[in-house]
Amino acid sequence: MIDGVSLDYIEPFVTHFFKTQTFTNYKSAIDAKHPVMTDVNSQIESSAHNVLCVGYNSNTGAAIYMDP
Repeated sequence: MIDGVSLDYIEPFVTHFFKTQTFTNYKSAIDAKHPVMTDVNSQIESSAHNVLCVGYNSNTGAAIYMDP
């Protein structure tokens, strides 16, 4: 895995190494103390950047995230 994981294998890779579940929305998942990983736009064409959402601002609805 020197060059990462081929896009063809992302779903099996995630299923093997991570516990995934559906959720209604970010707020309910965060309130239930579940970390939420999501994509944000990247400056690289046809690419995204993954971040960990750890909270939200209840006044603005903005996500609070950690960028690894």
